[in-house]
Amino acid sequence: MHHVKRWALVVVLVGLIAPAVGQRGDRDPVDESEPLESWDIPESPVRTAEETMATFELPPGFRVELVAAEPLLHDPIAIDFGLDGRLWVVELPSYNWDYREHLPGYESEPPPPGRVVVLEDTNGDGQMDQRTVFLDDLENPRSVTLVGDGVLVTDSPRVYYCRDTTGDGKADEKTVVLEDFGQNANPHASPNLLFRAMDNWHYGVAWPARLRWVDGRFERDEPIVPRGQWGMTQDNFGRLYYGRNTDPARGDVMPPAYWRANPNHGEPAGINVRFGHDLTVWPHDVTPGVNRRNHLRDDGTLRSFTANAGLNLYRGDQFPKDFYGDLFVPEPAANLIRRYRLSERDGEITAENAYDQREFLFSHDERFRPVSLSTAPDGSIYVVDMYRGIIEGHLFITTFLRNQIVDRDLHQPFEGLGRIYRIVHEEGPANTAVPPMHEQDASELVAHLNHPNGWWRDTAQRVLVERRDEGAVPALRQLAGHADQPATRVQALWTLEGIDALAAGTVKRALADESHHVRMAGLRLSADFLDDAATRDAVVALADDERIEVRRLVLLALGESGDERAERVMAEVLHGDLERPFVIDAAMSGLAGRELRFLHRLSTDDVWKEQTPARSRLFQVLAAAVVREGDGERIVRLLSLAGDSSGRPVWMREALLDGVMVGAEKQLAVEPEAFGPALSSQAEGIRERALRIMNERLGEEMMQPEPTEGLSKEDLQRLEIGRAHYAICSACHGPQGQGIADVAPSLADSERVAGSDQALARIVLHGLESNADYPAMTPLPGLDDESIAAVLTYLRRSWGHRAGPVDPASIKEVRKQTRDRHAPWTGEELDAFRE
Repeated sequence: MHHVKRWALVVVLVGLIAPAVGQRGDRDPVDESEPLESWDIPESPVRTAEETMATFELPPGFRVELVAAEPLLHDPIAIDFGLDGRLWVVELPSYNWDYREHLPGYESEPPPPGRVVVLEDTNGDGQMDQRTVFLDDLENPRSVTLVGDGVLVTDSPRVYYCRDTTGDGKADEKTVVLEDFGQNANPHASPNLLFRAMDNWHYGVAWPARLRWVDGRFERDEPIVPRGQWGMTQDNFGRLYYGRNTDPARGDVMPPAYWRANPNHGEPAGINVRFGHDLTVWPHDVTPGVNRRNHLRDDGTLRSFTANAGLNLYRGDQFPKDFYGDLFVPEPAANLIRRYRLSERDGEITAENAYDQREFLFSHDERFRPVSLSTAPDGSIYVVDMYRGIIEGHLFITTFLRNQIVDRDLHQPFEGLGRIYRIVHEEGPANTAVPPMHEQDASELVAHLNHPNGWWRDTAQRVLVERRDEGAVPALRQLAGHADQPATRVQALWTLEGIDALAAGTVKRALADESHHVRMAGLRLSADFLDDAATRDAVVALADDERIEVRRLVLLALGESGDERAERVMAEVLHGDLERPFVIDAAMSGLAGRELRFLHRLSTDDVWKEQTPARSRLFQVLAAAVVREGDGERIVRLLSLAGDSSGRPVWMREALLDGVMVGAEKQLAVEPEAFGPALSSQAEGIRERALRIMNERLGEEMMQPEPTEGLSKEDLQRLEIGRAHYAICSACHGPQGQGIADVAPSLADSERVAGSDQALARIVLHGLESNADYPAMTPLPGLDDESIAAVLTYLRRSWGHRAGPVDPASIKEVRKQTRDRHAPWTGEELDAFRE
C-alpha cells in the first residue's frame, strides 16, 4: 500500500466505478432467512440520549453520564482530548451513503461532508454545550490527533495537518502530510487512526508505515507490518493492542519496528498476536439486526464478535484498582462493550472475558452503536456512540439484514444523530479539571509522569517531546532511575529518547533495573549505545535474565550489533530458549545478510546435532532467508552445506533444503551443477528434495508469460477494473495477495485462484469456510456480475498466476444456479469443480 503511484491509480478507478459495487436491495438475494417466531423482537424507535441511558446494563457501582448529544454533534466516530478541557470530535454523516438510495423514502443525493468539531463545556456542569466546526468538507475522515499546536486528521486517502493561526477556532492552515493513506472503495478496508505510541511514533491502523513529529515536520518510516482494522491502544509499557471485526483482542508482544531490519525473513511471529481466543459474545437480549441468521443463537442473540471497533486499554484512576490494565472492546453490531482481563505468563498475553456469559455493558436500545472508547483525563471511559439503525457496511448487507432494516425502520433517520457518554464508578474520585499543559513549564510537566492516570503521563510526554525541552532532562534522568513506579521509569526513558537526550549511563542503569519492564525498555533503547563497552556488557549479561521476555529482546539487541561475540551469545540464548514462543523470529530480525554465517556456526556445534521440531524450523528459516537475499554465490554455498554429509546429520540437511524450497519463490539464480552434492547423497530424503527443487525452481515451468499475454482488449479493461476493485479484498488478503496471519490466506500461491473460475465465483457470492486457521470468508453478493468477473480476472493474472480471464456471463449463471444457497461453501464441496 505504500506504493504511491499504484494506489493513486486505484483511487481514480474506484471513483469511476464505485456506484457499481453497492448492494442493490435484494435484486440478488443472499440469506433470505426469516427470524424465528420464538424471538421476541422489540420495536426499535429513536430514543433521546436520556432514554437510551435507561436501557444500559452495567456491573454494580457503575453508571453512565451524558457528555454530548444531538443537535450539538452528529454521527461521531472518534475523539481526542485537548489540553484545555475541550473535546475534539470526528463526524462522519456520509457513512454507508451509497446504500441510502436503495432504501424506501430516499432519493439520490450527494453525500454530506465529514467534519472535525470542537466541543466545550462552558458552565462546568460536565456536559458540552458549545460547538465549533474546526474543519469541514472532508470526504472520509476517520480520526483526529492533537500534535504540536495543530491536529493530524486522517481523511482517506489523505492525511492533513491543520492549524488555527488566527484564534477563531477554525482551521486556516491545511497541509497535506500523506496522499497514500488507504482508499475509499471499502471503508472497512482502509487505514484509520494515527495513534501516538510511547516510543514517540504514530502508528497507522492497517497501514504499513509510521510517522514521527520532529521539529515541526513529520518523518515517515517504513515498512512495518500493517496490523489491526479499527482503533489502537497501548499499555503502561508501550505495547500496542488492536483488533479486527471478528477478532477483537490482538497486539504486539515484540516491538514492531524491529522486523523490517531483516527483509529476508517473512512476516514473523510476535506481532499481530491473538490474545483473545474465546470470541463468544453474550448479549443480554436478542440482537437480530446482523448480517446472517446463522450468526445468531436459537434465542436470537449474537454468537461471536462480528464488528468490534475502537478498543481501549484502561489506564485511568477512576475505576476500582482491579480494572486497571483491562481491555475494553465495543461491539456495535450487538450493542455491547466487552471487558477483557489481561494476564501475562511465560512471555505470552491472554485475554479472557471478565464475566461469566455476560458483558460489561449492554444496551437494550438497538441503535446504540459504540464505535470508539477512550480513557479520559478524569479517569472515566468515554464512549462514542454513532447512534444509528444501520452499522453494517453497505457492501455486505444481506437480504436477511435488509428485511430487518426496512421492516423495523432502522434506516429512519439515516444519519444526523450521535452521542458521547462517560462511564464512571460511583465510589471513584470526582472529575478533575485538565490543566493547561501547553502553558506549563518543564518541572510541572515532568511531575505529571508520576500521575496514576496514563492519559496525563502520555500527554505530558508528548508536550515535552514536541518542545524538545532540554530543561527537563535532569529531572527526567532522575525519574528514569529512581521513580517509585516502573511505568514512570519507562515513560521517562522514552521521553528522554524523544528529546534526543538519552545517555549511555541512563540506558545502562535501565538494563540493571529490578523491573523486567524497565530492563526491556533499556534493551529497546540500547541500539545507539552498543559501541560503548559497558552498555554492551550490560546487554550480554541479560542473556541469563530470569524473564523470557527480556531474553527475547537480548536477541533483538545483539542482532543489531552483529559482531562475533554477539552471535555467540545469540546462539547460546537460542539453544536454551528455542522452544519458547517468538524466539526464532527475534533472532532472525537482526541477522540480515549474516544468516549463512550463523547457519555455519550452528551446524558445526555439537550441541545442535540432536533433532527437535524447533531446530528443524530454525534451520529451515535461516536457509529460506539466504535464498530470499538472492545472492547466487551464497545460495551455492548453502546447497553445498546441504549436500555435505561430513558431520551434519541428515535431518539438518533436509531442513536446509526445505528452506531453499520455501525461500525460492522465484527462479533460483544458480546453475544445476550446484545440486551435485545433494543429488549424490546417500540419504534418499536429501536426493528427493534436491530433485524437487530443480524441477520446480530451475526448469521452464518458472518462466511465466506476461500478465497481459493472451488477453483481449475487453479482458484488459476488465483486468484494470479488477485491480481497482481488489482494494475491497486487500484488507484481509494483503495489498500483494500475501495474506494476513489469522485473518485470510495468501492468494499469491493459491491453487484455488489458479483453478476453477466456477469455484471462485461461488466463494465470492457465498463465502468459504474450509480452513481452521482463518475465519470464514465474508461473501460479497453486492458486487455485480461485471465487478466480480473483473476481480477474479485480476486475481488469476497476478502474483505469478496466469489462469484464464473470467466472463460476467459465467458469474450470472452461477448466481442463477446457487440462488437458494445461504451458507458458506466448504473446500470439499468446491473440489467438485475442476478445470
